[in-house]
Amino acid sequence: MLLTITNEPRDYAWGSTTLLAGLEGRSPSAGPEAEVWFGDHPGDPADVADGGTLDAVTGGSLPYLLKLLAAADPLSIQVHPTREQARAGFAREAGMDAADPARNYRDDNHKPELIVALSDRFEALSGLRPLTQTRRLLASFPDTPGVVELRDRLSKGDEPEALRSTIGWLLSGTADAAVADVIDGLRTADAEGFAETLTAIRGIAQRNPRDPGVVVALLMNFLVLHPGEAIFLRAGLLHAYVSGLGVEIMAASDNVLRGGLTPKHIDVDELLAIVDTSPGEVPVQRPGEK
Repeated sequence: MLLTITNEPRDYAWGSTTLLAGLEGRSPSAGPEAEVWFGDHPGDPADVADGGTLDAVTGGSLPYLLKLLAAADPLSIQVHPTREQARAGFAREAGMDAADPARNYRDDNHKPELIVALSDRFEALSGLRPLTQTRRLLASFPDTPGVVELRDRLSKGDEPEALRSTIGWLLSGTADAAVADVIDGLRTADAEGFAETLTAIRGIAQRNPRDPGVVVALLMNFLVLHPGEAIFLRAGLLHAYVSGLGVEIMAASDNVLRGGLTPKHIDVDELLAIVDTSPGEVPVQRPGEK
């Protein structure tokens, strides 16, 4: 059985007024259009052409969710749980109201996802950069107290532990002065090979002044995808989409643990419990490659 399905764009603040409209051949929107969901997830099931919603047809049984995503501004830095973590977290929060902004788990499913770029340029932060590279980048910052402390924290322990403890410190609310120093240092930083990264982080800082997520973003790999190129985001991988139009396919879930660049709830302890801080590059999948 074939069904024609549609859905209304979700109006998250980071959405574009032009990208989805351009894809669909219509006039730009008066407000942000961020995501269109094509699935039966209870958070926003797709509309069926002859009336009703897709979940009434499927019984909510689809294991996947497809989305169009159009970002004019950076999304929050985030990570998604494994299936086991999601089940445990959802059970712990069973007594919380479904709309409670402090709730971490909206369902009991994992959310691995793959995004394919549709726009000429799709920018993303994905995974944590090896510390040898990050130290070279930070060497180009002025030696202010906050920058010195960040360098020092990143030198303690093995790489995953140094990154985990540093992210926890940045998001703890006790690192505001250091965050301000690092963000101020972006103005003059100029490390060879990091021109695109620094331009992107400066733009993120301009939109999120004094947000500790800006410094978390500085620890991450910055990627530019072109049409047809894709990245796979496994459970535990820190990421944030920065700008562009793409199509996502993911497990049917709305579980998001945030790590900055957002006014929404950030549960630092839960984030640190599920994030994988092993550094490394995230491979780009290109059309025709196996």
